[in-house]
Amino acid sequence: MSSTAFARVCKHGHLQTEETSVVRPNGKRRCRVCENVSARFRYRVLNPVVKVYALRNCCGRGHVYAAGTFKVVTNPRGKSFRLCLVCRTETGRARNQEKNYGLSIEQWNDLFIAQGRRCAACGCAKHGGKNWHTDHDHATNKVRGILCHPCNVALGQVKDRVEVLYKLAQYLVRSRDGD
Repeated sequence: MSSTAFARVCKHGHLQTEETSVVRPNGKRRCRVCENVSARFRYRVLNPVVKVYALRNCCGRGHVYAAGTFKVVTNPRGKSFRLCLVCRTETGRARNQEKNYGLSIEQWNDLFIAQGRRCAACGCAKHGGKNWHTDHDHATNKVRGILCHPCNVALGQVKDRVEVLYKLAQYLVRSRDGD
């Protein structure tokens, strides 16, 4: 009868194979998975000054903890933990969109896809700054579209006045014809 005919498991439910278990000098098998976990636990208990932040290498949403993607914070009870900066940015952006424009992230994405994943004003595919901007009418607070950074700045500088934009366009045409 082969050793794979029946499955042995340790008391915590880990499957015991040649790779995952070790035979002690007294003849008993010891689970390597349980041994590693208990060794880490003993290390944390015996060395409380050393911070071992869980055994995970990613946040709850799956973002990998790499340099610059998290920061260590301490809560009021003195417990340190890793804060995922990617999640923080996403949730902050979602909260901002909802509060300022009444748009959920899904609605924003639908709007952006509907305009071809491009700037609604100039049609460029790159945002040209930190991120895409949600353009809205300041009088009615109605969302007009998603703009790249340069177009958003240009509209902000002329304070959404069409007559100023028209005069700027005429100026550019006159200066081009004069050359």
